[in-house]
Amino acid sequence: MKRLAIVLALSGAFMGGAANALTIDNFDTGTQNLTKNDNTSTSSNVSGLAGTDTIGTTRKLNLTGISGATAGLAAAAKIDVGDSNFFSVSNDPSVDSTVTVIWDADGGIGADNVVKTNGLGGADLTDGNTELGFVFDLIFIDLNVTIDLTVWDMAGNNDTFNHNFPIAVDNYFIPFTEFVGVDPTNVGAIRLVLNGPAGWDAIFNIVDTRTGIPVPAPLALIGLGLFGLGAVRRRSQSA
Repeated sequence: MKRLAIVLALSGAFMGGAANALTIDNFDTGTQNLTKNDNTSTSSNVSGLAGTDTIGTTRKLNLTGISGATAGLAAAAKIDVGDSNFFSVSNDPSVDSTVTVIWDADGGIGADNVVKTNGLGGADLTDGNTELGFVFDLIFIDLNVTIDLTVWDMAGNNDTFNHNFPIAVDNYFIPFTEFVGVDPTNVGAIRLVLNGPAGWDAIFNIVDTRTGIPVPAPLALIGLGLFGLGAVRRRSQSA
């Protein structure tokens, strides 16, 4: 019975982690398409989005820091609703840009990266203490793309987590504990900044909060199989 309990516990460890999720943005509403063939900035602000699709019902998208763009070479940041439902960034060869996404419930149209740091009014990202961190569900991201994720709480505290992607990943988990001094149960705003080498691209499926990144079922079964083989080996050695 004890061995069965251990196996079930391992099964939960391998397969758990995605049952609950609090959506920051699933990019299913609010089409935004920013494309620039010169080195000037551009921005878009959409509000009134479905609350279950986008936290605070508002998303600000900014394309700045563009370099290398010409009449035939462009930088583009796009949230394509109705076609792919992805958030995608595409820079032509030799073109670089910085892309910023802000979730702060600020419905005012503004061509800037200003954050209303108390806009979300105290959102509980833990969803009642069941979620442990952010998850970026990535379809694709170029190597050496850097993300800066900043979180503000209603007390005015903020911290930024920085990560460079040296290898390809499908999902990336950032624990709330990485945001020192910030209360994840009382959040006022969230900002994501992306930058990379010339020609960098990225495609996001969803940004949400979860308990962690689930291991795919086949890997879970492999893990359980290895555990079983170990148990058989120990039993045969003791016989």
